[in-house]
Amino acid sequence: MAGTSSILYGFGAPALSYPTGFTGTPGVLATSAAPTVARTGTATFSMVTPLPTGLSIAPATGIVSGTPAALGAGTYTVSMQDLVGTTTATIEVGVYPLSTFAYAAGLTGTAGSAVSSVAPTVATSGAPTFSMVTSLPAGLSIAPATGVISGTPTGASAGTYTVSMRDLTGATTATIEITVAAVPVAAVPVTPTAVAATATTSPTQQQAQASAVLHLKTSTSRVSAHAGWITTTFWATGPGTVTQLGTSAANRRALQTAGVKACSVNATIRDAGIVTIFCRLTHAAKRTRTTRTMQVVLVTTFTPTSGSIRRSTRSITLARAPFRAPVSASTPSIVTG
Repeated sequence: MAGTSSILYGFGAPALSYPTGFTGTPGVLATSAAPTVARTGTATFSMVTPLPTGLSIAPATGIVSGTPAALGAGTYTVSMQDLVGTTTATIEVGVYPLSTFAYAAGLTGTAGSAVSSVAPTVATSGAPTFSMVTSLPAGLSIAPATGVISGTPTGASAGTYTVSMRDLTGATTATIEITVAAVPVAAVPVTPTAVAATATTSPTQQQAQASAVLHLKTSTSRVSAHAGWITTTFWATGPGTVTQLGTSAANRRALQTAGVKACSVNATIRDAGIVTIFCRLTHAAKRTRTTRTMQVVLVTTFTPTSGSIRRSTRSITLARAPFRAPVSASTPSIVTG
């Protein structure tokens, strides 16, 4: 019988390529991507030019892997053989130093104002690209090519933010401190209105702001016992509330009992300036004044919308006021100068 022969038909020539090469750093295990192949049947891969020390090729897949021993870069030839034949392709192999980067200084600024960080100090292989691992405050962004963070922050914030840098050897990270202060509120100068010539001059603004004690002027009105009140003038450092409570002080000689309410008032202050409050006497206080003088402990408290509470406690004497017909005119609780 004549010898037999095998005829292969319908099979194309083998093809091999490495779209991406191998990159790594000395002493660190790394692996290349699998090559793109066109083959008939099973293929076997081998090196035409030897790989750097520490690297090898997988005969069944063509993948290059290993732990490179030294720095270096070059082009290496790979052979692939299948049922039809043999073909070759090249792969780029690069072993580079480990990449690092750091921000020597943080970023500080004020909301609403443009800011920019310094560029990071970089040790890299190839052209790096930067991106954020943690989101930046609103209004800020990072330049992918330089790692510089800039923009106009929209609000106050403070924190540590992580940046990623990727190059030929892979990705690494670093942090940067970012502090954005709130927009400062400008102080509004206040010019107090002059007090009428008959009134005692109120304390200065500097006195009111420098002490927790409320500096004030207290007097009694010149009206009948049935319509009497106590007037108090002081400097209000800004908007807030003022309360005043007068109670009788103990006086054995005058047979006066302590703690009896003599007057009270609670009022709202809208602006800084000189304020006069009117604390209307109670009926009990009016009756007491028809027969004798009255000792009153007067506690005045100013609670500003912003700032420390100020308080004044003083003892005053209400002179005797014989009975007269009631005064019909009403009395306001507060007057601002």
